[in-house]
Formats: sequence, structure tokens, C-alpha cells
Amino acid sequence: MTAVHALHLRWPLRPQALTVGFLIEGSSGIYFAGDTRFFSSMADLAGRVDVALLPVGRWGPHPGPDRLGPASAARAAIAVGASVAIPIHWGTFYPAGFWRIWPRPLREPAARFAAELAATEPGIEVRVLEPGQETEIAARPRRD
Repeated sequence: MTAVHALHLRWPLRPQALTVGFLIEGSSGIYFAGDTRFFSSMADLAGRVDVALLPVGRWGPHPGPDRLGPASAARAAIAVGASVAIPIHWGTFYPAGFWRIWPRPLREPAARFAAELAATEPGIEVRVLEPGQETEIAARPRRD
């Protein structure tokens, strides 16, 4: 497992805090983007990533540009060269009463991510996992 670059605004009281994602390499390469926005050097991971776990659920009435959303996460999946993309960080936080400010359910980002990738890069398989669901990742063919 290698900690890889992520790009996220830092909390003002902790400007030295680092942001990281992770690349897990074994029989398959799995990229966990962490809490990040899109940045062009994500493409440096291409060739090492089979599966990308990408956050798609910015929340709040004014989500900032420092996090991936459905469209930018689709760009990230393409940039890292994933063959499978799994949206994460959606439907996870909906405070009581928040529906008055932002009535759309937080489940929408995963569907928007899948639609975005289907429209821009249909060769990438999207697997939207509901809580408790599992998926299997095929091992990368050996190159001898």
C-alpha cells in the first residue's frame, strides 16, 4: 500500500495537515482517492489502477470545489485508467432537518456518477454498492 497525493483544502487551524489517497497493489491495483478534488497528476497512476474508489457525494447547500462530485469523479476514473469504478462517500451524512435546506436525497450522486461515466467512457464498469453489498474484483492477468 502506498500513500498517494490528494488535493483538498486544509482546515485553517491545521494548514500543515496532509491529504492523501492510497494505492493498494497486489493481484489488482485499487485506488482509494481519499477526500480530494480532481487534479491532472492523477493520470500518473494510469497503468497501476484496476479499480478506483472515488468519492462522489459532496454535501451541503454550497459544496466547495475541493471535493470530487459525480462529474469530476468520472474524470478521475478516466484519468487513472480504471476498468472498474466504485462510487463512495454518498448517502452517508444527512443531518436531521437538513432536508429543509437541501431536499434532494444524498443517494443521487452515485446514479449521476454512473450516468456520467456511461456517457463519457462506457468502457469503464461502474459498480454502485448499497450498504452490505459486496463485489469481487478479478485478478489482473500475470505478465510473464
